[in-house]
Amino acid sequence: MIMSEKVFIWDFHGTLEIGTVFILTEIANALLQENGSTKRYTPIEFSNIPSFSWNTFFRHHLPNHTEETIQLIAQDAYNEKKFAHLMDQYSQPNKGALSVLQSVKANGGVNIVVSHSRHEKLGYYLSHVGLSHMIDAHYGVDDGRVTSRKDVLQRKTTTIR
Repeated sequence: MIMSEKVFIWDFHGTLEIGTVFILTEIANALLQENGSTKRYTPIEFSNIPSFSWNTFFRHHLPNHTEETIQLIAQDAYNEKKFAHLMDQYSQPNKGALSVLQSVKANGGVNIVVSHSRHEKLGYYLSHVGLSHMIDAHYGVDDGRVTSRKDVLQRKTTTIR
């Protein structure tokens, strides 16, 4: 008899977790202000920006900065000491996420997360919302060079395959 596992592949932001758009908006606005831009976003405006990486976002909004400076600003967007309070304020598991993941596991399934996140941060995000113990593997596809939703979809598809 051949046994086969049922594999469930989940997105993280907006699927298993809610609150990210508020976090990203506040981080973007703070770093834009710190670096001389007068541009500010509302969460609704920010949610309508096509998928991006912080590098491409700041490159677009701070065109007079050097590539080295853009890299530093983009890295600052992940500064947990500076922005951890936003995770505490906004990020939470989506309603029913834990019970669905538990059901998958209880029935012999495997939960995998593929997210438009930096891989090295995704484990922290999963842990922060209390879901990491239900996840068998996770993959973040943002390497700082994402410029469009198409990039994200291609990277996620490649990772899933």
